[in-house]
Amino acid sequence: MQTITFDDLVRSFGGPARMAETLGLVRTAIPNWRRRGRIPPSQWAAIVDAAEALGIPGVSYDALRHIRYMPEPAQEVAA
Repeated sequence: MQTITFDDLVRSFGGPARMAETLGLVRTAIPNWRRRGRIPPSQWAAIVDAAEALGIPGVSYDALRHIRYMPEPAQEVAA
């Protein structure tokens, strides 16, 4: 299973405003999830269902359970 990032998920919906609109939420909901570092489990079904309806691959309960909120730090390259 490939772990997705929160930002990848939001981009796949067309950005935070479009994702919020698709899910029937206020525009500030998605940035608030990012700030809090979690997607409320009560929203998981709506996200999975909307992703399926829109043909967005890789969005599942398992993917949401393992989502990363920050990109992994860049590895330093030895000179």
